[in-house]
This record gives sequence, C-alpha cells and structure tokens, in this order.
Amino acid sequence: MISFLYRDQDKIFRGLSFIFTGLNGLAGLLGIYFVIIGDIFWPLRLIIIGAGFDFFDGFFARKTKQHSNIGVYIDSFADTITYVLVPSFILIFINPNEQLGIYIPIAFVYLVCGIYRLIRFVRHPTGIYFEGLPASIAALVIGSLSVLIAASPPELTFLLNKGIHIGFIIVCISLLMITHLKYPSHVSYSTFYKILRGIGYITIVIFLILSNFWTSLGVFVFFLFYTLTGPYYMRMMKLIP
Repeated sequence: MISFLYRDQDKIFRGLSFIFTGLNGLAGLLGIYFVIIGDIFWPLRLIIIGAGFDFFDGFFARKTKQHSNIGVYIDSFADTITYVLVPSFILIFINPNEQLGIYIPIAFVYLVCGIYRLIRFVRHPTGIYFEGLPASIAALVIGSLSVLIAASPPELTFLLNKGIHIGFIIVCISLLMITHLKYPSHVSYSTFYKILRGIGYITIVIFLILSNFWTSLGVFVFFLFYTLTGPYYMRMMKLIP
C-alpha cells in the first residue's frame, strides 16, 4: 500500500514537472510575441515568469528522485525558447532600426552561445554550482539592458544608444555562458548569499509590479553584479578548487 502511494506521488510530481516545463515554454512564446508587436516591458517580465516556472519544474523533478531523459530534453527545449530565443528577438526588434547591422550578428552570437550552454548543461549537469554563466541570468541581463535602451530618458540616451559599446557588453555576456567559470547555484552557501538572493527576489518583484526604466535598471545592476562577482565569490568561499 505504501509503495503504491509513493508511486502515485511520483506520477503527480512528474506530471507537475511537465506542466511547469510547458508553462516555461509558453512564457517564452508569449515573450517572442510581445517583442514582435513592439512591447518594451512584457518580454522581460515573461523571461522572469518563465524562470519561475523553470524553478518549480526542477523542484518537482527532484522530488521524483528519478532521471528522465525525455524530461531533461523537453526542459532544455523550453529553456531555449525563454532564455535564448526571447533575448535574441529582443536584440533585433527592440533596438533602433539604424543599428540592425550591429545587433543582428550580436543576436546570432548570443543564440549560438546560449544553445551551446544549454546542451552542455544537459550532457554535463552540475550540482552545487553552475559551469559558465547560467542562460537564465544572461537572458535577464540582456533583456533588462535592452529595456534600458528602449526606455531610456532623453538625458541618458547618449549613454545607452552606443551600438558598439552595448554590443561589446552583450558579446561578453554571451561568451561567459560557454566558459568554465563556476557560478553560485540556488544552494544557500552563506548568510551573505542568502541576503543577496533575497535582494534579487525583491528586485524582481518590484519590477513585475512597477515596470519602468528605473526598476529595469535595478534588475540589470543586480544580475550584472552576480555575473561579475559570482566566480570570485565561489573562490573566496573555497567552494571550488
């Protein structure tokens, strides 16, 4: 009787995992739609929402304590839509038309690096850390940066309308995904990391409730900070060789 209940519970968890995977992919598709129609904020909101679905997908998948190859590949496909295709579309559609000659090849670089990052994760999953900048973080950095470019106040346009400079940042973020640098995962390593993660959640919630240039700037600054300091933090805490 007990073993039957455990099997039934595993089916429920597996079903919930697939549902959240599908919702993640749906969020990505809606994100592409809003990019195409010219919406500024909804694509970034949907990257965040998709990341939330991705978190619950992994949570329920771990509850089953079983490895499903098809589940891993479906999850990776959903992540590709949300974390790779949406930012690539954002780079092409949201930025000024006169800079398309710069952003199309940059979007292609991001696309290739993002797909490679997700394939590598499927083939060589890690536990207490991420190898290379996570695709979700890269998507949040690039998505928020693109929103800043599109929604910048007139007095800041001169800072955020430099195609070469912005392109350089995006290429660097793309290449960080395919490095072997170690980044902190969801594991709570220390009190500092717990506080930092809490600040990240608050920043995201504020953006979802009140989406504007300044809350987008908060998202960009926070995740850029994680991008630049994550590997140093891992070494400082002696969590990796």
